[in-house]
Amino acid sequence: MQTTAVLYNGTDKPVFVKLFRGTDEVSQVEIDPAVINLSDVEVFFPERRPFFIEGSSIFDFGRGGAQNYWGFNWGNPDFFYSRRIGRDPQGSVPDADYTDYPTGTHILGAAKLTGKLGNSWNFGTIQSLTKREYAGWQTDGIKSRAEVEPLAYYGVIRAQKEFNEGRQGLGVISTLALRDFKEPQLEDEFNRSSLSVGLDGWTFLGSSKTWVLAGWTGLSNVTANTQQILNIQENSLHYFQKPDADHVSVDSSAESLTGLAGRVVLNKEKGNFFINSAFGFITPAFDVNDLGFLFRADVINAHLGAGYDWTTPTNIYRELTLAAALFRSYDFGGEITWQGLFHFGDLEFLNYYEADWDLAIHPESMNNTRTRGGPYTLNPASFSAGLFLHTDGRKDWILRVYGNTFQNGFSKFHSIGFGIEYRPASHWQCRNAG
Repeated sequence: MQTTAVLYNGTDKPVFVKLFRGTDEVSQVEIDPAVINLSDVEVFFPERRPFFIEGSSIFDFGRGGAQNYWGFNWGNPDFFYSRRIGRDPQGSVPDADYTDYPTGTHILGAAKLTGKLGNSWNFGTIQSLTKREYAGWQTDGIKSRAEVEPLAYYGVIRAQKEFNEGRQGLGVISTLALRDFKEPQLEDEFNRSSLSVGLDGWTFLGSSKTWVLAGWTGLSNVTANTQQILNIQENSLHYFQKPDADHVSVDSSAESLTGLAGRVVLNKEKGNFFINSAFGFITPAFDVNDLGFLFRADVINAHLGAGYDWTTPTNIYRELTLAAALFRSYDFGGEITWQGLFHFGDLEFLNYYEADWDLAIHPESMNNTRTRGGPYTLNPASFSAGLFLHTDGRKDWILRVYGNTFQNGFSKFHSIGFGIEYRPASHWQCRNAG
């Protein structure tokens, strides 16, 4: 059951409060697609539950001010990932002839408040409590039952303020997860508590808003018993057990992990000539995955990109964009884990046909995750290119043609394909799967 109340904070700005209680909407509105994941990176699924979707943009963190945030092998952490609330139970059960394992964690209750504080602070918070879940199993006719998900509290608070008609902004976010254990063995599989705190903001350099400096920084702290902290150190986010990495090591006596992360961006966003640059870091012990989403820790990443947009039509094209970027990633041991030169272009002809292309050159680098906690391996030098063509996008019929190539010291890959799209009406679209 979900209810909505509208309150007023002394001004004409409404504050929206949503309350959720019971278990009617714990499951997803739509079923997630089946995925066979052979990588060591968790699959990111989008949120589908209306309670969490509505007003979710207020919890966005670290992307204010700038129009474009180029990545180049940078996975920006999400401090708040609402799919953690009501997720599938995570506790283990012994091998058995038959197992009855719950498919979701029931939400006992949740409340969400979003709105304005004063005249300029945007504010949002979600507070929730999830149920203790049990699994049953049977072996040789003997039935057993045990806890597989502890009682848990999840909370997030987000506030952001804009100054000088949006020329500056400042925001904070904090998340907290707490668990209560009845079964001692669950303490070997779950964090006792997880806390994250982040600060983000931006400032435009000058009244014309041509240049923007934006960034964020954050801290994470996880506490658990020694076995669970050992599990975290050795999981796919961290791999502290790498035998040839001298900047990390497994501490079997640790009962907490504290990490830092941050990124700063400097972009030129107005005019035909544009610049996009960034520097970011995620320390090896940074971990927000109890209530957030993190692809990988132990990263230092930077790029510098620039381009030019010709917007005045000529006798050949309507618009032409050319851009390039240099990028490099390190781990905190100083090993180069990715590097390269990237170029892309976009050409719109007078008849509204369009061509997009990209080229990438990657010199040799080291891979610190391929062996999943084992030694470093070599990323050989590689080259890739892609070309995408399509006819006038305003027409009912659109033809698309594409080609890609990739090669390194060990393998080559080439592909070509086409697609046809038909739009009998503005709200109808048919396309082939080619």
